[in-house]
Amino acid sequence: MHLLQKISVVCVCGIISLLVFVNVPIFGQTNTEQALERLEQALENEQGLNSETKAALSDLVGSLRQEHRERGKDKMIDPNEETTKEYIEKTIKEYINENSDSKKPVWEKYLDKIKVYGDIRLRHESDFPDDRRERHRQRTRVRLGVNYNITEEIQIGTRITTGDRDDPNSTHVTFGDVFDRLEISLDRAFIHYKPKWLEGAWITGGKFENPLFYNPIYGENVWDKDVQPEGVAIGYGVTKPIARLQKLKFMAAWYRVLEQGDSNGVIMWNFQAHGEFKLSDVLTSELAISYFLYSDVTPDRDPTLLDDDQGNSLEDDNSDGIDDDFESRFGILNPILTFTYTGLSIPIIFASEYIFNTRAGGENHGWILGLALKPKEWEIYYQWQLIEQDAVFSPFAQDDFFFGTNHQSHIFGFKYLIFRGVEVHIFALVSRPDSGDNNYDWRFRSDLNISF
Repeated sequence: MHLLQKISVVCVCGIISLLVFVNVPIFGQTNTEQALERLEQALENEQGLNSETKAALSDLVGSLRQEHRERGKDKMIDPNEETTKEYIEKTIKEYINENSDSKKPVWEKYLDKIKVYGDIRLRHESDFPDDRRERHRQRTRVRLGVNYNITEEIQIGTRITTGDRDDPNSTHVTFGDVFDRLEISLDRAFIHYKPKWLEGAWITGGKFENPLFYNPIYGENVWDKDVQPEGVAIGYGVTKPIARLQKLKFMAAWYRVLEQGDSNGVIMWNFQAHGEFKLSDVLTSELAISYFLYSDVTPDRDPTLLDDDQGNSLEDDNSDGIDDDFESRFGILNPILTFTYTGLSIPIIFASEYIFNTRAGGENHGWILGLALKPKEWEIYYQWQLIEQDAVFSPFAQDDFFFGTNHQSHIFGFKYLIFRGVEVHIFALVSRPDSGDNNYDWRFRSDLNISF
């Protein structure tokens, strides 16, 4: 429907709504009959509508007149019933929606099914390590994704990003490589199915974002959000409140980490239960319990994942003087508990997180505490964390701090939303090894993030 036609139809809606807004019953009243006749005459003289739209709106007015006459035979219509303003507004809205879709060009219908999203980041980063030279660098990140709704139940999606295709933990590129072109690769390609016949259920297959609930302050200690796993995930959510429980969601996933033609390779299973609770009018809470279970991560002594180690304990399995295996196995339990208090002018968020590798003999715990002040336009936050050496599987853990594991760290941050889609983020990451050295390494970052 063209703009001029839409304006004309909206005017029609306004005229009819005005009649009922002043509490004049539409049905059974002579003045309203006259108004409908004048409206029908105006439609005939209207130049902004095509003949089909005119005819359809005229039929609508005629149908309303006929309906109220038939109902008026038995009783006077109560102005508060749906036969007045609400009924007319609903009927005209349904007409506009149906005819707008039917009149759209074919290409416009397809465009309505496409969602394009993305972001670009410009970053300055300064490192002040205790035992190495300072480093100052500028970095960028570009991501562009497209989702397409094949039907109301089936969606496909893909995304490209900058970054080293052999490093799943980062999409950033450092400036200063003698003006070489930036590397771009595909990091998402998936099919998402959300059946109507089972409300709340979904299944996703391909390469996609891990559908987890994360610690809202800083939540990448166990799983880096840049890592896009490959496999299949299913979920189910109950969104109808049950007492204080507002929402309850379950997720289970099977991911292929490493494929080998002559063995089972490496598999990871991922599970999470997530609930949202309303404790009072000003206090809400969220509880999520996740479990990350890995099969043998060095099958047949394959060193692929060993080469990506960021601090786990290693061992020499065949006594040749070279570390060739992880000392522990990995089954990581990760409960997250948050509280949000809105009783003050500034919402306050408290987050806590516990990490426990159930398949390691020692050095297998992690503790995290964080606090944030978060109104609409800005946010100030702080988080402390202690991650022991085998608490996480380091190849897929965060890579923001100097250490992937075996560290005590602090993060201080400030975000400010300049206007919609444009944000400034300034933060400092401070860390030191969990044992031994008591000197902290410092990393300062300032980001300009533009998203759409």
